[in-house]
Amino acid sequence: MNPKRYGIILLMTTLLFASSCHQQQTSLDSVPIDIVNKHNPIQIDIYDIVDSISYIPLETSNNCLLGDIQCVKKDDDVFFVKDIKGIFVFDKEGRFKNEIGRRGNGPGEYLYIDNFYLDRNNKLVCLIFNAKKQILQYDYDGDYVSTLHFDENDINIESVMMCGKDEFLAYYPLPNDVFHGDSEYRRFKRKGSMLVSDKIMDAKKLTS
Repeated sequence: MNPKRYGIILLMTTLLFASSCHQQQTSLDSVPIDIVNKHNPIQIDIYDIVDSISYIPLETSNNCLLGDIQCVKKDDDVFFVKDIKGIFVFDKEGRFKNEIGRRGNGPGEYLYIDNFYLDRNNKLVCLIFNAKKQILQYDYDGDYVSTLHFDENDINIESVMMCGKDEFLAYYPLPNDVFHGDSEYRRFKRKGSMLVSDKIMDAKKLTS
């Protein structure tokens, strides 16, 4: 047999075998996911949720040289801007006020920020640190206040929203394998320095 032809046949056989194995594995591992409102999705126009847009130029200096901005939150006339270096605070005119915390291994310091949320009632900036299962709390001036802990078996939290004095709504991205995480949303309640959670939405049920 022609060596070139033999090589082509061998390659085609290998590809067909790999494809059949992949299909078999997919059929064994696949789990049906219920989609809520998939035939009647809710449509929202931007004008239904936004009534005005304003632009505020942020001060640039050696103390607040912003790079890749990832998230912005606001409380009254104060803006909290998260970029790859940290969280920086600006007033309503865009003037730099201070930085929230600082990087390091010491008490009240952080190595990495996954995300943050605002405790507007207590005027606290809360940094989510999944690697250590911690939420570090700082006042609006950037000084460390305290640390909250959540269960070490908890999967990574992407974002948090406060929905009461000591109650939080945490969102988790739906994992590729739903057996690794049983919920997309969990409710946390504070008990001292611990956050205790319970499931409020099954991971296999998604909204549109």
